[in-house]
Amino acid sequence: MKFQVTMNMPSFTAGNLVHQVIAEYPVRSLKEFVAALSSNDFLIVDEWYRNAETKEYYFAGEVALNPLIVGKVKVFK
Repeated sequence: MKFQVTMNMPSFTAGNLVHQVIAEYPVRSLKEFVAALSSNDFLIVDEWYRNAETKEYYFAGEVALNPLIVGKVKVFK
């Protein structure tokens, strides 16, 4: 399942104070994702980026999320 994770840290893009990650993790609900996130020091997820030209998403590799920096999570559609 894919999630939009808003982090409490600035983005790599200069001047953007919000950093968001599109993360995929093998769970069936937001509740299961939050349980996994809150029970680990870091959670390894598959990260997805959006192609600026085609607006389609592509796999960008794995990334480890620090739950202490997560501000908000919602299901990505």
